[in-house]
Amino acid sequence: MIETADDEPEYDDTAIRFLEALWGEGYLSPGGPEEVDRVVEGLSLKGKTVLDIGCGAGGIRLHLVKRHGAAHATGFDVEGPVIEAARQRAAARAVGERVSFVQAPPGPLPFADASFDVVFSKDALLHVPDKEALFAEIFRVLKPGGVFAASNWMIAHDGEPSPDMKAYVAAEGLSFT
Repeated sequence: MIETADDEPEYDDTAIRFLEALWGEGYLSPGGPEEVDRVVEGLSLKGKTVLDIGCGAGGIRLHLVKRHGAAHATGFDVEGPVIEAARQRAAARAVGERVSFVQAPPGPLPFADASFDVVFSKDALLHVPDKEALFAEIFRVLKPGGVFAASNWMIAHDGEPSPDMKAYVAAEGLSFT
């Protein structure tokens, strides 16, 4: 569901290393494991199957399995380089059969109906032009009574951005005015 231009990955090895230097190993956006904890706060993931849409470089799945007790976490992304980085990270952490990764082009999610207890997404939805189609797909792959938990860092709020966010905005030459 995340679109990339001209089949060229947005996140090549150089971009992955750069973003991990900013946000921590396995994370391609602000917040790290603390943000993941905030998004899933109040949810019990113990023994649950989780789909992470726009999974990036692997930090989130490892955190959901190790810290939150997910039985299995599947990472999904449209970009091959991030999936490869995530697979390497998982192999190095010896999490065995508890994590898997799927790379597929934008479009319908490549999973059967009612496959997951929880669908999670952190900082990926801003890349999806047709959010209505994505949300229909999320609903389709969720088991009855399942939960969708997501966040995006490119949102407005009443508080000041964190120092990390201010540094990132300045480094990227971004403006929200």
